[in-house]
Amino acid sequence: YHSFDNLAWDGESLWATEDGFGDAWDQARLCSIDPATGEITASIPAPPDGSSSGIAGTLGIGLGWDGSSLWCYKYIDIYINTIYRIDRSDGSVLGSFPAPTDGDGMPIWANGFGAVGSTLCLSGGKLIYLIRASDGKIMKRIKYEPMGEGPYNVSPGGAAWDGELLWVRDTIAGKLFGFELP
Repeated sequence: YHSFDNLAWDGESLWATEDGFGDAWDQARLCSIDPATGEITASIPAPPDGSSSGIAGTLGIGLGWDGSSLWCYKYIDIYINTIYRIDRSDGSVLGSFPAPTDGDGMPIWANGFGAVGSTLCLSGGKLIYLIRASDGKIMKRIKYEPMGEGPYNVSPGGAAWDGELLWVRDTIAGKLFGFELP
């Protein structure tokens, strides 16, 4: 592999995104990894068409697993961000919708993405958004107070649900925090 970014656990395998490189810089894929051996056991094209979002750009902000489908938040540019529901067996797109927008109509600048059961979770700025997977509507905004100090006003990144706690990475403090959702 070239380099992995964004991780999700489906109960059996670890999934990671890999941007294109070398002769295939414009191609990206989602890889299933056996956690016992580290071997790639499956590879599917990144949604929607296998293209990477740009030279040296990241494929997406994150991956999530809702118990039946793999989800991918794909960053295309500052104005276009899309959330895809993917069949992990063949990479087919089962559905998609534009990422939620802020009050000015701009896509939320996300630092992390994941799934909390059948609810999607997006972290960005000083908020964590719970999103309805059926249509992408924001169901709840949770205020997040940065745990550290730094030059940027960016704090929660990543989003992983362990069945009891939502875990986020505080990008300023450089720590992981788990907390109960209201």
